[in-house]
Amino acid sequence: MKPQLQWTGKRLVYGRANVARAYVAAPKGGGEEELEIERKFVITPAVRARVQAAAAAAGRPPATVDFVDVYYDTPDVALGRRDMWLRRRGATVELKWPHAAAGGRAWDGVDFYNESTDAETIARVVRAVAKVPLAAAFAGADGAAAARAAATAAVAPFARLRTVRTRYALRLPVAGGGGLAVRVDLDAVEFLTVAPADGAAPPLGVYQIGEVELAASEPERRRDAAACLRAAFAYLGIDGAAPAVRGKVLEYLYRYRPRHYRALEDAGLLAAKLGPPSRGT
Repeated sequence: MKPQLQWTGKRLVYGRANVARAYVAAPKGGGEEELEIERKFVITPAVRARVQAAAAAAGRPPATVDFVDVYYDTPDVALGRRDMWLRRRGATVELKWPHAAAGGRAWDGVDFYNESTDAETIARVVRAVAKVPLAAAFAGADGAAAARAAATAAVAPFARLRTVRTRYALRLPVAGGGGLAVRVDLDAVEFLTVAPADGAAPPLGVYQIGEVELAASEPERRRDAAACLRAAFAYLGIDGAAPAVRGKVLEYLYRYRPRHYRALEDAGLLAAKLGPPSRGT
């Protein structure tokens, strides 16, 4: 049975475990902040073919990008336990943290995240919620300067992941109202080594994972996000009844950093995101 979710004003409570969730908006005049609503899935040949066919029918070829993410956290996993994800992608630092709509998650595996690349916003949210003294200089620096800022902020890299992403922008004939605009990502993720823990450095590995995200151009879809994503899954031939899928970072932790993974499990985060352990982990 999935732990019961209760809103207490500042926390969402999952069963006996408290998971602090950061519902913090960007300051007025701040940088870019986006809402992401998405659900991941296992890529099968049939699903890949269905996505490609939908793109071909619409005359919209995919875009392919190749990037490396480095993820940061504190030794006691202060960010991850709160479902906050701090990463550097190239010269840009990004923070993802739960949006208030996450409290209404009606389908295991659906994520509602704020995302910001604004240095001041990132520092403010991390300090306010996780009590981690992250300076804005960390989010605005790169290279050696970022390493010095990270050490000062008591965060360190725990994962380095390379992703080759094929992205499809589609409008599916579902959900009424002229169809549903989504982005479908098909990712091949290579697990790279960063500061190995729990034993020897992990071997290189590749993880295939897909994601359907509601397009930001349709904010009116947020209230029925789970239903919209279910409709998109059904149209693309994705098994919506299958257990929720671990994202690339959770999969990396599950394979190679079990202590870090257990910290998330003990905080109640995995049950909240993926469903009961027998199904999602």
